[in-house]
Amino acid sequence: MVIAGGDFLKRQYLEENVYDTFLNRMKLIFEDFDNIFISLVVVYK
Repeated sequence: MVIAGGDFLKRQYLEENVYDTFLNRMKLIFEDFDNIFISLVVVYK
C-alpha cells in the first residue's frame, strides 16, 4: 500500500505495458489539445 496525505491508496496493476500506456497518453494529448509546445534544452560540457 502507498500512503499519501494520510490516505491509503491501493496500487492497481493493469494488463498494459509501459510502452503501450505511453502511446495511449500521447494519443490523448495530441487529440485533446490544439496547440502543443515542446521546449528542449541541450547542455554540452
